Amino acid sequence: MLVDIFPFTLLPTAIFVFFTGLSKAVLLPFLGRLVDSTDRLRVAKIGSFVQNGGIAISMLLLYALDVLTDSRSRHPWTFGSVLLFGIFLIVGVTGDVISSVATINVEKNWVMIIVEDMCASDPTINPIELQTHLNSIMRRVDLTAKMTSPLVIGLLLTGGRSTVVRGLLAVGGWSILTAWPVYALWRGVYDTYPGLRVKPVPTSADTPAKNNVLAVLWRSWKMYSRDPVFLASISFCFLHFTVLSDHHPLTTAFLAEENISALALGIARAAGSVTGILATAVWPTVVKTCNDDNVRAGSLALWAFWGCVTLIAVEFAFHTPIETVFMLTMIVISRLFLWQVDLFNVAIIQRFVPQNERSEITATQVATCQLLEMLMGLFGMLLSRPADFKYLVWLSAGGISASLALLLLWQRFVLPRMLRGRTGAGLTLLP
Repeated sequence: MLVDIFPFTLLPTAIFVFFTGLSKAVLLPFLGRLVDSTDRLRVAKIGSFVQNGGIAISMLLLYALDVLTDSRSRHPWTFGSVLLFGIFLIVGVTGDVISSVATINVEKNWVMIIVEDMCASDPTINPIELQTHLNSIMRRVDLTAKMTSPLVIGLLLTGGRSTVVRGLLAVGGWSILTAWPVYALWRGVYDTYPGLRVKPVPTSADTPAKNNVLAVLWRSWKMYSRDPVFLASISFCFLHFTVLSDHHPLTTAFLAEENISALALGIARAAGSVTGILATAVWPTVVKTCNDDNVRAGSLALWAFWGCVTLIAVEFAFHTPIETVFMLTMIVISRLFLWQVDLFNVAIIQRFVPQNERSEITATQVATCQLLEMLMGLFGMLLSRPADFKYLVWLSAGGISASLALLLLWQRFVLPRMLRGRTGAGLTLLP
């Protein structure tokens, strides 16, 4: 929508993306620590209402911004539009950050507690299979929403001015209407499993003097770097140091320069979403084939993903006529392995990080991912010509290679020591 309001510049979009990434990098460790010491239902409630309310307010602000801005002018900024954009930036970034916090709360805490409760009530349940099953379902729902929501919103916002207005109102209204049902569903899950109602115990470091953002940020990074899963986590973070995604703005711009049609790109994105959903469906089978070993399954998936990226890098080295089509094809195929690596990352955080540190560690991991994305964005600004895109591809291949190397180091030197010492969360439950 920002591109439609400001068609002659990508600056507003770039500003929004930059500040979203910066806010996550700075605030998520602090907020993750709060999640670790806050009632879980309260976090879900804040996530539901703040996120949905933020979307509704953002839609109203976009409508007002569209009314006040002359999209035909190459100098569209006025005092009113700058003020509205600033408010939109604050609301949008806040909603995005809270959404990330709510996701961390559910994926990293709720799932393991539900697994523990169900295994306690029925000892015949295989905890690894149940954990893998729940993680796969959640990621499948997430990917399905990511596949269908852009299509629905695109249809709502396509057409004349009146259609866009109706679309904005529809999105905002839907967000308001679904806020309470979403919270009610979370409340139902919360009431079903007793473990979720156990209030998290604050750590000894939770003192007012240490609760400012900078102190928590420093403590979180220090704790993260010393955690046994650090190398495996950083390995996952390096997967974000890439432009090889069908949704990446730099890749989208390059493909436009190469005359790849919007239809072809849309088909590729849809196909990538389908392969991602397929990854969540086959992941439980892959883990079971590996004797319920998430680490081995994740390592195999990362090797396969690295192979796809390496083939793209080699193709760009020879600069053949089919390089763009080949890149899109390999990106689509690679999603099958990338989302398996994502599920592996979720599993090791759940398994090896203590419950009272899980959200803080995860939030710091997400912050690290944002920093690496911003670093790739910086390289993108330095190598902004279409002819320089090959260097970004090679940098991406370097990032994925670093990811693989770090995981192999963790698997070879750290994991055996962790298993021998039986350190980490859930090791008594998950063999």
